[in-house]
Amino acid sequence: GYSRALDWLAGANANQVTEAVAPFFPDIAPDLITRSVARYQSQQTWPTNPHLGRPQYEGLQDILVAAGMVKERQAYEKVVTEDFAAG
Repeated sequence: GYSRALDWLAGANANQVTEAVAPFFPDIAPDLITRSVARYQSQQTWPTNPHLGRPQYEGLQDILVAAGMVKERQAYEKVVTEDFAAG
């Protein structure tokens, strides 16, 4: 599912993404969502494949810990199953 979503994001334009996600952000003006999505696309923010390498995983953990969203770090091998992305 994640891989299919990334494929869709790679091929969709900002307006299409806005239509899909706008219901999750009812208090945000659609034009602001569209501009944000377009900026993310121009920055290549979203990956094009589902593989989560160790450096990316460690960076994500840094963000989650700093934001207080997780209390402790988890080992890469405990959380990431590379077999799904390799297939």
